[in-house]
This record gives sequence, structure tokens and C-alpha cells, in this order.
Amino acid sequence: FRGISVQGEISNFKVQTSGHLYFQLKDAGSQVSAVLFKGSAAGLARMPKEGDQVIAVGELGLYMPRGSYQLIVRELQFVGVG
Repeated sequence: FRGISVQGEISNFKVQTSGHLYFQLKDAGSQVSAVLFKGSAAGLARMPKEGDQVIAVGELGLYMPRGSYQLIVRELQFVGVG
């Protein structure tokens, strides 16, 4: 699946030494794992943080070692006043 847009709150935000950003996008009833790879993160206007409301645009991917799905974020838009 490509061209997926998901709006939610960032939680469990982690920056890895590789430069990749890992986090959960959550709302009142659900959550999804997400990754923003270093190349895409370089284009951000600012670094996201815990609690930020965002719209993540990307594609669904499968992380094979765990057999879990994650959103591979290609673009991150901040919602509301920062």
C-alpha cells in the first residue's frame, strides 16, 4: 500500500545512531508503528517530539524480523500550532 496518510500523536519517539526516527502514531483508539528514515528526516523543518500532532504520508511496510507492519513515512506534516 502506497500513498497512505495517517494523522495522530507521536509517542515512544526514538532517534537511532543511524539517523532513522522510530515512533508510534496514536489516537484515542489505536496506534501504528512508524519509521522515518534518515534521508526523509533530513528534509524536516524541525525535529518531531513526543506529543506532536502530525500527518504522516508514506507506505505500509513489513518488518520481517518481528513479522510486524509499520508505516514507512516519506513526509511528515505538523498539525496545529507548534
